[in-house]
Amino acid sequence: MPIFEYQCPCGLRFEANVSRSKREEPRVCSECGDTAFLTLPASVAGHFRKDVTGAGPQNTGIADLDAHIDRVIGKSAEQGWAVQEQRADEKRQVMASTGVSGGHLSRTVDGEYLPIGDAEKAAHERALAIHTAAMDWKTQQENKKRGPR
Repeated sequence: MPIFEYQCPCGLRFEANVSRSKREEPRVCSECGDTAFLTLPASVAGHFRKDVTGAGPQNTGIADLDAHIDRVIGKSAEQGWAVQEQRADEKRQVMASTGVSGGHLSRTVDGEYLPIGDAEKAAHERALAIHTAAMDWKTQQENKKRGPR
């Protein structure tokens, strides 16, 4: 239930959990017993990052409260695709300068692409296979616990 703020003539300002349909109804002041009325909050503050810095979704929450949801989604998608294209360009540049294929590139924590040798690629593929097998096993165990559907 949402929280609304009420103001009593005695000066007491308090909050109450009230359904939206009943928010306009006056409340009884706990201090003097008089009638308290709905007020607007004194201030509202918040800050969320609105720029996309990676391929993931934008920060959840309010990002410049824009009621045109199609425009918000479009801008987020545009920024996401720009980041994706920038990464692809960086990868192509490293491939051209080193002469290696995309399968022989590794991305560092800093986001840079570095060439890797056959031994490193084979180790990565083994680790990926182990991870996949472990996740498959975990899913099977969870399904056994749930039982047949």
